[in-house]
Amino acid sequence: MKKIIGIFALSALLFACDTTDETSLDGRTDTVYFDGTAATLNITNADPGTVSFDVLVSKSASNARTLTLDVDASSTAIASTYAIDAATLTIPANSITGTVTVNGVYDASLPAVGTENLILNLDGELGLQSTNPNTSATNNQFNITINRSCVNPAMVPADYFVGDYVIADVVGTVGPGNGTENFEGGTVTLAVNGANPNQRDFTTAVFPAFTGSAPVAASIEFTAGGVVLGDIDSGIGCSAVNLFFGTAAGSAWIICDGDDTITVNYIEDTLGSCGGPYDASFSLTKI
Repeated sequence: MKKIIGIFALSALLFACDTTDETSLDGRTDTVYFDGTAATLNITNADPGTVSFDVLVSKSASNARTLTLDVDASSTAIASTYAIDAATLTIPANSITGTVTVNGVYDASLPAVGTENLILNLDGELGLQSTNPNTSATNNQFNITINRSCVNPAMVPADYFVGDYVIADVVGTVGPGNGTENFEGGTVTLAVNGANPNQRDFTTAVFPAFTGSAPVAASIEFTAGGVVLGDIDSGIGCSAVNLFFGTAAGSAWIICDGDDTITVNYIEDTLGSCGGPYDASFSLTKI
């Protein structure tokens, strides 16, 4: 069964005063069709987007004519991601062209990234055919590729990754290799840095078996290149040089995924005090 987008009667009267003007079309039946076959609609959290496309008829009429579109059974589009502007479902009077608009709708309940196809059918009714061998253009189906994506803001919200989180090693070399942790597992409290709204400060402990869980200041920053760890001096080392944790390639973050958890990549032993540098990472999970 078709899912009807809108029920809009097509006027049986193609002309206000003459319903037998088919002779002016050399015996042809007036035809309605899409001017093209496909378009793309890009939807983001910052801009839901819009797309417009033309519908044509083979002959103008003195009265406006309304259109009927329905969603094809093969369509994979999610209904909550688009809205057809009903006001644009018309061929204006004395015109052969109508421009239909489909507005994107950002649905925060869906995964941040995805692709789907909205396949629309244009059915000829009440005197207008959607296919006709007497006309060269009879496209009666239109495919809109809907791309959903998430755009990270230049400035993160003040409540983003703020509060209590459980910190835990994901990958580590020196600590786990010596019977301890790189970051001591437990609860840390993230707070917005006073000078940088994209930075979160917290206090933690590193190599607790060797440092006695002495607190150290730490921070992460949400940047265009990813979330990065600020440099941390562990206070110990395997030589006269202390072992440092430092910034690695930014860890991916997508604001649309929320702030429940994140994995932060970093470089362990940046100066090679204990045989490094090593790739490492830790996780933060909201309590």
